[in-house]
Amino acid sequence: MKVIVLLSTYNGEKFLQSQLDSILAQDLCNNAEILIFVRDDGSSDNTQNILQEYKKQKNLNWYTGVNIKPAKSFWHLLNHCPDADYYAFCDQDDIWFTDKLSRAVNTIQSLSNQNQPILYCSSVTVTDASLNPIKNNTRNKVYTDFAHALIYSLAPGCTFVFNHYAKNLLTSYDIDNNYVIMHDWLVHKIIAMMGIVLYDHNPTMYYRQHGNNVIGATKGGVKSFFTKLNRMLTIDRRVRSLSAKSLLNVYYEYIDDDVKDILNMVSSYYKEKKLKQKFLQSTLFSVGGIRDIYLKLLIHMDLI
Repeated sequence: MKVIVLLSTYNGEKFLQSQLDSILAQDLCNNAEILIFVRDDGSSDNTQNILQEYKKQKNLNWYTGVNIKPAKSFWHLLNHCPDADYYAFCDQDDIWFTDKLSRAVNTIQSLSNQNQPILYCSSVTVTDASLNPIKNNTRNKVYTDFAHALIYSLAPGCTFVFNHYAKNLLTSYDIDNNYVIMHDWLVHKIIAMMGIVLYDHNPTMYYRQHGNNVIGATKGGVKSFFTKLNRMLTIDRRVRSLSAKSLLNVYYEYIDDDVKDILNMVSSYYKEKKLKQKFLQSTLFSVGGIRDIYLKLLIHMDLI
């Protein structure tokens, strides 16, 4: 069995060695070949020297390129990595628990039908920069279906482990010509649309929060609400409808009519009153409480 860890680095000298050590200490190393495959996104600090040192251990290969930001850097890794049974996304500044990969692989292998795209993700233990735990970022109620994946994220991409069927499906998506905001958002949606998503309530890693996180864990409350609303009005305006439109275009011939209906509704609701009304009345996306009210508000404002 072969597992490839996909890691995009950028000026990560501060925490990179600790993360690499936690990958090399995985208990799955006793039963599988684990390769760390790295794309450096144009670092100007000591990151590349660190990668070169670890390459001498023969468990790591790396290459570099111009700065294209995380989403495209991870997608470049997907399209250029060797073949494997499983693939895992990895950030440069976290710490993996020793059983992270084995839990993921065992969970996937517990399914009776593994001949389909499968994505495993998990809870994390959120920490500060010094790895002091802040909270366990888990959920009491989890939705792993496609409709919810289209609207909500489920877990950080650094917890993602997926099989080769999923990888082949993902590389059909050309992010240079189709919409993407972040690689993990896209991966979650694609696999939920055409395969199976599994969620592990047990934390599998320390999710380090510090000043340079691209996207990190967010706190709840009124301040968080208005922060999210501001993002929806600016950076994230219509990200879900734009994602739905691209998914419909790329995978149209492979998806069933029910999925097409969902994608068409989310991608075009702001153009047609009937679709908007259908979207507002649909229970497919419901999670209960304030988040349902927030979703309806965003639909009314043509922001979803």
